[in-house]
Amino acid sequence: MIVFARIEDDKNITGFIVPYDPENGITLGKRSIS
Repeated sequence: MIVFARIEDDKNITGFIVPYDPENGITLGKRSIS
């Protein structure tokens, strides 16, 4: 799974490769990242 996020005031969008795990705090569709 690839997650795209903008870090603070950075103009670039950074892509993170995150292994899909329902317990890692990332919920698709709800835009919630803990």
